[in-house]
Amino acid sequence: METKQAAVDSEIVRAARDALLSEERVAVAYLFGSFARGSAGSKSDLDIAVLLNVPIEKRLGGPLDELRDAVERSCRRPCDLIDARSAPADLVHRILRDGVLLVERDRSARIAFEVAKRNEYFDLLPYLREYRRARKATRDWRDGPD
Repeated sequence: METKQAAVDSEIVRAARDALLSEERVAVAYLFGSFARGSAGSKSDLDIAVLLNVPIEKRLGGPLDELRDAVERSCRRPCDLIDARSAPADLVHRILRDGVLLVERDRSARIAFEVAKRNEYFDLLPYLREYRRARKATRDWRDGPD
């Protein structure tokens, strides 16, 4: 827990959170990746997943790009900002497990999102395990005996 608190107390993360809070469209935001783990280096980018309270247009210059630009200007650091709703279930699982909640304007939206994505992940988990097992077997077969 100390690592997560240290990550949130970082000057860079505080600047990013301030930029996110200045945008009314941001309902929920999670920090994940090296900053959330407390292992960010001088060249690390910020990894942020957001839930917006407006429809997200899949176009250049849309709300995600505008928000990314605002965060990058604020913290003077590259930012990989993703739409949490459209992210793969296994990525969202890792974000919820290892990430840090930065912004929560809409608790009901956050809870509904987290429950839905966790259900999606656990429904998918048997297939993920089988896929990973098959990939490992393929790698072991290709590597051959020592």
